[in-house]
Amino acid sequence: MQKLLLPFLFIFVLIMSGCNLFNKDDDNNSTTSYTSGIVDSVRFQVLSPTSIRLSWYENFSDEEGFRIDRKIWDGEWHYSIQVVGPNIHTVVDTTADLGKIYYYHVYAFKGHAESVKTQLQYNFDLPCVYNMDWQYYSNPHWIRMYWINQAPWADSIVVKKDINYAHNNVRLGVLPGNATEYWVYDNDWTVYTTYYYTTYFQNHQSQEAGVTFEP
Repeated sequence: MQKLLLPFLFIFVLIMSGCNLFNKDDDNNSTTSYTSGIVDSVRFQVLSPTSIRLSWYENFSDEEGFRIDRKIWDGEWHYSIQVVGPNIHTVVDTTADLGKIYYYHVYAFKGHAESVKTQLQYNFDLPCVYNMDWQYYSNPHWIRMYWINQAPWADSIVVKKDINYAHNNVRLGVLPGNATEYWVYDNDWTVYTTYYYTTYFQNHQSQEAGVTFEP
């Protein structure tokens, strides 16, 4: 009876001890620290209501590529949602949703070794117009305001005016979502006048962007 039990006991001991015969794949999947460089200065750019471009700098010399992890603010991490080769410094996440808060990791890898994972928060909000500037011509009451449009796919841009910081926000008009300029033909230089621009897309609203003209 004891002789019959010996083979079964041997197999049981192998399983319980984590013998290499049973866990070689797990050993191969383990990760180690990859410290020959850093991923730095990760930037985000909205391309569409479902697309975010990630760009970064790095100084690795022998990486095999880069991986990107992502999670929603209160969700679980999804690992390697994007994997790119060496010396590639940008990817586009096409599975994001406007209005949500995301966290990202961008890190290099070589074999099973990975660089430091720094958690990056990105609030995927509707972007407002930026780099606003202006000019006027022979008639000083005529002002052309212009900007860089970060969301040309938006529905509209609403223009409002505030005089002497009274917060009256008089609505002047609605521009197409891809607008890049607006003309004022009756600006009053005797008062403080602020022009505000707010972008709209479906049920989303950007922050206000404004420019103030002083008397």
